[in-house]
Amino acid sequence: MCTPDEAVQHTMYANRYQQIKKLGQGSFGTAYLVHDTKSKHEKKVLKAIFIEDVSPNESLDAEHEASILARLRHPNIVRFYDSFMDANHFCIVTEYCEDGDLDQYLKSLRKQRSRLQMDQVIDLFIQLVSAINFLHSKKNSSS
Repeated sequence: MCTPDEAVQHTMYANRYQQIKKLGQGSFGTAYLVHDTKSKHEKKVLKAIFIEDVSPNESLDAEHEASILARLRHPNIVRFYDSFMDANHFCIVTEYCEDGDLDQYLKSLRKQRSRLQMDQVIDLFIQLVSAINFLHSKKNSSS
């Protein structure tokens, strides 16, 4: 059984991000909803990658993902806030999208047997193209 201090240690990252709940788990790590105790942007997402579970190449991929996200500022791309090592975890902190991501939205529509209206499709398409265009312009400017 763990002591109260050990229990807190498992839910607090970098003495700043208090874990609220687990959002999901993927091949790279686990995503948590966290409360940022030092910011007015209270809820954020912390992706914790357990370093011992990934290959050196996957670890480099995670660091590369963080460095790319750190340079991006666009209204249709999740905002990056922080990355750091915490014990055996490489952590990436990003904006929390209250309504989930596009994939979750489309899956919920399918589950409800509902469809997007044409104006919604056009709006989503414009947002996606805008984000992709922005990413391509960043790629070309860094070459």
